This record gives sequence, structure tokens and C-alpha cells, in this order.
Amino acid sequence: MTESEKISYIAGFFDGQGYVNYNFTKDEKGRTKFYVHFYQSGYGKEVEKIKEIIESLGIKVSIYKPKRKREKQEYQICITNRKDSEKLLVMMLPYLIIKKKMVKKALKELHNYYSTC
Repeated sequence: MTESEKISYIAGFFDGQGYVNYNFTKDEKGRTKFYVHFYQSGYGKEVEKIKEIIESLGIKVSIYKPKRKREKQEYQICITNRKDSEKLLVMMLPYLIIKKKMVKKALKELHNYYSTC
């Protein structure tokens, strides 16, 4: 799979199952929060493949399993590092359709926040 194929695949997945979360108030350690999340139901193989694709783009990924009991487990795929989140959003932006406007707004607010710090 080429890099552009990987990015377009992840962008399509993000359009359907992803979101950006950010909060520019500082936490107890003085950090601001800006991160990307995806949700995926499955048995684990699918989630590991998605993680592998994102990591091959040079982005650190974490996987969380909510504690709810279900036939198929729902996983949360997270990029919690601000720079990695921004990098992934910028990479995906040309390929996004449904969430393009949301990502543009998030990136603009991120840049505005850091330009005033």
C-alpha cells in the first residue's frame, strides 16, 4: 500500500468513525488537549490493522477498550499527542469529504491558540 493509499483509507475511516476533540484550557500539568479519536467495533484484528497503518505514517497510536460487555467489542483508537494529531489531520485533509469542515475549523483554532501564546 502506498502512503497516499494509507492516508486516503484512514481519511475515509475518519469520515465515518472519527472525531477531533480539543480543549484549550490548561489541565493540572499545564497542558492543553488536542487529539484525534476513531471508534471501531470488531474482534481486535481490524483495530490492530488500523493502528499499524497509522503508525506506518509516523504517528503514535493508543487503543482503549470501553468496559461495556457486548458481542463485538468497541475499541477507541486515539492519537493523543497534539503534534501527531495535527500531522494526521493535515495529511487527511485533502481526502476528507464529510468531516473536512470540522477538521479545518479544529486546525484553525489550534493555530490561532498557539499564535497567541
